[in-house]
Order: sequence, then structure tokens, then C-alpha cells
Amino acid sequence: MRTHYLIADGDRLAFAAEVVRYGFSPSDFALEVHRVPSKLLPRHSPAATFAVTVENVKNGRCASYLGGPGRSWIAGFVEDLIAGTFGQP
Repeated sequence: MRTHYLIADGDRLAFAAEVVRYGFSPSDFALEVHRVPSKLLPRHSPAATFAVTVENVKNGRCASYLGGPGRSWIAGFVEDLIAGTFGQP
């Protein structure tokens, strides 16, 4: 698991636990974290302060999620992981 910016330890651990839970390895994924300027946010997302792009480095499949206070980007990632967005382990 590679990160370009710091990610909270709790998020990093939760992410790793979920990928292992569904049969992947944390090293299968690369994470990029970017700050989201408030002027780019939709009105219904005032709490989003960063975006996380998750890529399965083995197959190139990726998706992005908004995070910040009161937002769980990991929940959206897990939904996509279960749905097969990132392929199979």
C-alpha cells in the first residue's frame, strides 16, 4: 500500500483490515490522498476535505472517494470492493 500524502492511522488500519477480510493484500493497492479545495465541493458535501483515489496495482482498476469529518471513505470503498470494482483477489 503506497500513499502520497499522510493518511490517518485509523483509516490506514481499517483499509488494510477490509482488504484482507475480502481476500486481497494491502500491497495490491496504491492510495493517493489529495486535499479538496472547498470551492470545488458540491453544496451537499461541506464536510469533505480530502479525496482518496484507490488503485488495484495488479489490474489498474481505480475509484475515488471523498473523506473528512463525518464522512467514511472506507465505507464507499468496501461497497465497491464487494461489488467487484477492483476485480477479484
